[in-house]
Amino acid sequence: MYGLKLFIRSNESFMNFLAFIYRLVGFNYVRGRKGLKLSWSGAFCKKIRIISHGKNNQVVIGKGCRLRNCAINIYGDHNRVIIQNDCVGHELDMWISEGSMVKIGEHTHFAGNIHLAATEGKEISIGERSLFASEIVVRTGDSHSVLDANGNRINQAKNVAIGNHVWTGQNVTVLKGSFIGNDCIIGACSLVSGKIYPNNCVIVGNPAKVIKTEVTWDPQLL
Repeated sequence: MYGLKLFIRSNESFMNFLAFIYRLVGFNYVRGRKGLKLSWSGAFCKKIRIISHGKNNQVVIGKGCRLRNCAINIYGDHNRVIIQNDCVGHELDMWISEGSMVKIGEHTHFAGNIHLAATEGKEISIGERSLFASEIVVRTGDSHSVLDANGNRINQAKNVAIGNHVWTGQNVTVLKGSFIGNDCIIGACSLVSGKIYPNNCVIVGNPAKVIKTEVTWDPQLL
């Protein structure tokens, strides 16, 4: 089986053909094509819903990606979703609006029920070879306004960046302004909110803090 996967992945024309057939019978739904540039050649998609309300929006799903029961909801103009090659996602739900972007690096895996919300022209950036458990939320904004005594809004949206090779545990929330370094581990049920975390650390708690440094992780039980 592994040899067959390698053969398919190394033969681009054959992979594109198989992916096309897979998408054709995969009950996928795309709405708003006039304002959407969609590129998903070579991606294996089943029960994917892409809805675009606006113009000049772009969705790129890289070669070898395997996505199932996922939704991409786009509102407004000039939004971008870029999922690079060989990502795996189940029940990945995205909400992108007002010229925002979600970018996911190669070989990143999402186990299930993941919500990514990029709003107000901000960006969610996720690096390569990262692993997300289930019941995870990542947001650039609050979706509602918080005002001071003079009626001025004080809760502006901010970018979120998650580095390469980051393991995010179950039921984690990552909020606006958070920057997580490479090779980090975010413990289950943690709330990461608006801080910068260095490379190679364990992040745990509500609010999350660094409890261990100079570590990394491996998806295999060694």
